[in-house]
Amino acid sequence: VLKPLIFSFVIFAVFYFTREQIIFFKVSNWFDFISKLTIVSLVSMIIVFAVFYADANFRSFVKRILRVVF
Repeated sequence: VLKPLIFSFVIFAVFYFTREQIIFFKVSNWFDFISKLTIVSLVSMIIVFAVFYADANFRSFVKRILRVVF
């Protein structure tokens, strides 16, 4: 029970800090915004994928959440 909660907290923290980084970016045009958004999103996607791929308990936890939500 504790492990999925820790992983959920890590994912929440990654997305929260990603959002904060996007807010602090100074963008001059749309291309600049999209390139910086891609860089920040790529880091969070890699972290989430690594956690999801590494732990079977976390995968089952996510499947249970998706079953309840959908």
